[in-house]
Amino acid sequence: MGFSDTNYPDTGSEYLERRDLLSCILSSREILREGTILLNKPFLDEVIARCIEASRFKEALPIISQLVKLLPHDADLWLKRAECALALGKQSTALTAIRMAVSLDPGNWALLLQSGSMGLQLNQVNFARDCFERLLNIDSADFTLYQTIGIAYRENAHYDTALTYLLKALSYGVNKNDILFQIALCYDQQDDLYNALKYYDQYLFDASNCAVGWYNRANILERNGRLDEALESYQFAVSLDEAFVEAHFNLGNCYTDKAEYDEALKSFAKVLSLEPNNAAAVYNTAAIREQTKKYNEAITGYTACIELSSNVQNCFLSRGNCYLQSGNFEKALDDFRSSIMLDLPQITRYKYDTEKLQKLMPNLEKKIKAFEKKCDRNVSKSLEGLVTWYIIARKYNDAIIAIRKYTGLFNMSGEKFTLLALVYFCMGNSILGYATLSQAVHSGKKNIEIIKSIFPATGESKFFRQLFLIKRFGY
Repeated sequence: MGFSDTNYPDTGSEYLERRDLLSCILSSREILREGTILLNKPFLDEVIARCIEASRFKEALPIISQLVKLLPHDADLWLKRAECALALGKQSTALTAIRMAVSLDPGNWALLLQSGSMGLQLNQVNFARDCFERLLNIDSADFTLYQTIGIAYRENAHYDTALTYLLKALSYGVNKNDILFQIALCYDQQDDLYNALKYYDQYLFDASNCAVGWYNRANILERNGRLDEALESYQFAVSLDEAFVEAHFNLGNCYTDKAEYDEALKSFAKVLSLEPNNAAAVYNTAAIREQTKKYNEAITGYTACIELSSNVQNCFLSRGNCYLQSGNFEKALDDFRSSIMLDLPQITRYKYDTEKLQKLMPNLEKKIKAFEKKCDRNVSKSLEGLVTWYIIARKYNDAIIAIRKYTGLFNMSGEKFTLLALVYFCMGNSILGYATLSQAVHSGKKNIEIIKSIFPATGESKFFRQLFLIKRFGY
């Protein structure tokens, strides 16, 4: 029996409640194939609504598209088509759909508001303005319209226009606090710290129990360097909402900036009690341990952060520095090598992913030959690329031969030692990699810039300075 023969309530809602969304989507596709679309429209409408609610726009769009063909004058369907297309990045389809929706029902308050907001998301400012002006023509005395339109502009980063509408709404003297908060957000998002603080203060005068308001105020003060006042506002926020993770986290950052490390650790511990896998709090705790020379505890923290796959390169650099300070030179170099690998995402992508490498292999020789030809024409721009592809192909000896050949011809001693170090690190020989990179550093200060260009994050790190620069150059 086909789905169209099933007896379900007119709305289809009871039937939907008994079935999961995926099975309903499959049934919808069967309806589209059978061509019984209008007969099952109530059910399809429910499926579309549930798909949109669950952000299953890809599944909703084909259903809507078929309904639009049969019901081309249904403005609501066109609006839903626009919403799904916009979410899927189909901007042209979305724009056509919202224009159709507005043309079919130009006096619909909710439709005009949503269409205007979508117009802003599509960067169709004139279309959005037209929608909002039509909306105001429906009821220009309704102050909530100015507030609603102002919020739509703010959410799409049109802050000056947003302020025009919000200040107009404020002049009505109704719903004052909500509007003050939106005005403060506009200034906040423009980094106008003076006016943002001014309007947050006005808002909090009558809304002193709003944890978010105190948090935003504290954030403004922190960005302004007024740490003591920021601390007080963050404390208000967490006193109103003990589970406010972001406020506890920023409180920890403020204490860290003031070098009040015990208090900072308490704040980050609170974050971790609420969110045990909060990688940023794990990292900041480890950083404090490093700063206070508790290297073993710092190493434990950085290792935990690496296991959470967060801020991995900085963790390797920081953990490596802790190993170095603790006298474990071998592990320090291993972390240095890991950081260098992360400075070269192309190599990392293939070094640890056998499947990707196998797919690449048929074209690998072509890429290598292409870069060899480029090196013959312009070695300074192409040698790093050639070495990279040799490494990906595991042709380390060929990479070393190419480095010696081209750098010898063109007197490129800095590039020679740096690229040789890269090859040795990729081969897993951290000791030889370190020794060769030391030669690059000791060949002259200009070579440090070459190292930083090839290994940008590693070369700028405190760990790099500790390993290579402080004893040699004093910085």
